[in-house]
Amino acid sequence: RSLPDALPILRPILVLRCDYGFVGFKSASSNKLECNKSVYDLMQVEHGENGTYYLKASNGRYWSISSDGSITAESDQPHAFIFEFHGYSKFAIKSNNGMYLKGEQNGLFGATARELKYATLWEY
Repeated sequence: RSLPDALPILRPILVLRCDYGFVGFKSASSNKLECNKSVYDLMQVEHGENGTYYLKASNGRYWSISSDGSITAESDQPHAFIFEFHGYSKFAIKSNNGMYLKGEQNGLFGATARELKYATLWEY
């Protein structure tokens, strides 16, 4: 039995939060993401290969890692991330450079942590 054409296709979405705030764009004109926002941005989650995931921001671009480790949403090509779940509502995100995504009080958000610590756990 097929679904009616009027039904929307469900897409997994993700809202990330840490002790400092939500993950969102630094500003309306920036593709850089920060983690101290008072308002969240919805991220779309796509399944990748071998247990990886791709994250797409509300601007329609994929998350990628800059040379300084910061996270931007400006790629046309998906970049793989691994989710590591810890407890009921927390998880860590490991990037393809082998580093964990870390949030800092000043808003810095990047793939800069070598090991799992409190600042690398995200609430979803």
